Amino acid sequence: MLTVRELFFALARLERVFTVFCSLDSVVLSIGWGSIFLTHKVAGPIFKMGQYIRELQKGDLTVRIKFRKFDEIHHLAGEFNEMVSALEERVSKIKRLVRTSPNQSIPKELKEELEKFKTTSD
Repeated sequence: MLTVRELFFALARLERVFTVFCSLDSVVLSIGWGSIFLTHKVAGPIFKMGQYIRELQKGDLTVRIKFRKFDEIHHLAGEFNEMVSALEERVSKIKRLVRTSPNQSIPKELKEELEKFKTTSD
């Protein structure tokens, strides 16, 4: 039979084990939620940026990036949009020059390549 003292020590040991278990559980949960938060804040926008770049590679110069204010790379969106706008403006200007020039002076290949670009002036 257990004495009161032995019972008290056993309960104290059980309390320490429970405290350690709860602490480890809290750490694991914090790491899990932190991982989800970081993934949403960093990896999501990077994936989205890749999609925008693929559209740009296809010749779509009308693409613009829209990120949420709290996304890690939202500051890059403005720079990307400025770059694409400048590129679109230049391609649109070249397209206008080609359209207004006499047909004989513009190579057919140049016209075909320019038509691959999608701009807002199309």
